[in-house]
Amino acid sequence: MDIELRRFAEILAREAMYRSFRFKTPLSTANRGGGIPRVSILASNIVGAVLLSILSIVITINVFRLIETGFDPSNAFKLFLTLITGFAVLLVLLSSATFTSTIMRENIIDILKTLPLRDIDILKIYLVALILYWGGLSAIFIYIPFIVGELIAIYSGILSVEIMLLTILIAILVLGTSYCLGIGLGAYSHRGRYRVSIRALSTSLWIVTAIAFSSIYYLFYNMLITIRAIESIAYSWGYLLPIVGILYSNTVERTIVSLIITVTIVLISIGIAIQNMNRLIYSEPIKAIHRKPAIERFELGIKPILIAAIVKDLKLIGREPRLLSAALITILIPLVMVIPSAISRVFEIGEIPFEGSIILSSILSIAIGFMGSMGIDHFYFSEGRGSVLLYYLPISRRMVMLSKALASSAIASPLTALITGIITFLITDSILSATAFGLTAMIITIAFSIIHSIITIRALPKEPCEWSETVFLEKHSI
Repeated sequence: MDIELRRFAEILAREAMYRSFRFKTPLSTANRGGGIPRVSILASNIVGAVLLSILSIVITINVFRLIETGFDPSNAFKLFLTLITGFAVLLVLLSSATFTSTIMRENIIDILKTLPLRDIDILKIYLVALILYWGGLSAIFIYIPFIVGELIAIYSGILSVEIMLLTILIAILVLGTSYCLGIGLGAYSHRGRYRVSIRALSTSLWIVTAIAFSSIYYLFYNMLITIRAIESIAYSWGYLLPIVGILYSNTVERTIVSLIITVTIVLISIGIAIQNMNRLIYSEPIKAIHRKPAIERFELGIKPILIAAIVKDLKLIGREPRLLSAALITILIPLVMVIPSAISRVFEIGEIPFEGSIILSSILSIAIGFMGSMGIDHFYFSEGRGSVLLYYLPISRRMVMLSKALASSAIASPLTALITGIITFLITDSILSATAFGLTAMIITIAFSIIHSIITIRALPKEPCEWSETVFLEKHSI
């Protein structure tokens, strides 16, 4: 590739990284004290390559541990290959969707269209920036140690060469298909920001991805037990899985079904990628503007300023699935990481005395209520460039602080009340206690949201500026 085009790709990736750094994502890995990470092929991929290699090595070691217990080697490698493929799909989807949505939201690619570059050159710049300078190349390292483990098994005579060849083919298809779907997901998440269905789907995907990564600890802790538990399910229904389904196709009919599903998914993903890259890269003809008919009658309603501000904040956060999911994840991830262990520990102990259950429920309601208030920063980030306007409007900082706190509480407090109520009912077996502590968690969420909003509003600059994570980091680093 031309050196100049490579340089353009590096600049494009760095600009996209800076723009995405301003909007905190659910899986943001930005260094809070170090600013924007350096962009180069090595710097962009080395951390991901090391982490994914460690993950793959741990999984490969567990394959041999499972084989030592008498498990069939071929089945062990197939099941763990499916597990690795699941991680690979999540990683590539997250990476490519984030890059594409940032490029489209900030109109970064339009800068390249003003230069004397062909459309095919812009396409090359985009793909090189995504794969080499955005960290996409590191995804292959989740398969490399696993394939090395298969080579060791082949050398030891416990595995056939066909399994390794299937692994290589599956890796190529999975990575390629995931990149195509990620490009489409990133494009749809931007274009569909005013469609409720697209926003809901995008928010759900962000939450599922974040929770999946946060649950890795539990998977590793009970990995062998989990694999044994899903073995029968995998060989009964696994052939329906795209791409990896061929591993579980033990009959001609299942093989045909698996191939049809795989080919269909691959072709659809390629079509989605081509359609969205055409819209992203190639210049579109100017369309005639059709004048809309005039509105004969309209009504102008005036809401109290606080109610109007809360409604506005809820609409803003609802139009940014990444910010909305990040606000919800601050509640869900700590619960996923802590609550299951706590509940399992409670059931191991047995029946808890009434006083002990009340104390435990009180602690949980306070902790969950506190976590419910942690996502309030994202309501400030949702203002974006419009935050500059707030400096010139006749609105006090106290009003902004209160509207953000109440808007955050409107989303978080019902969720914390529901979670606390369910956990309390499991501990006390009392609907009255569950209701009481659920309401307590709701009140605590509102109270801590106001406290966090006060802290946040005091940290904002006095001069007009765009509210973003970068502004907060610079303020706290001084």
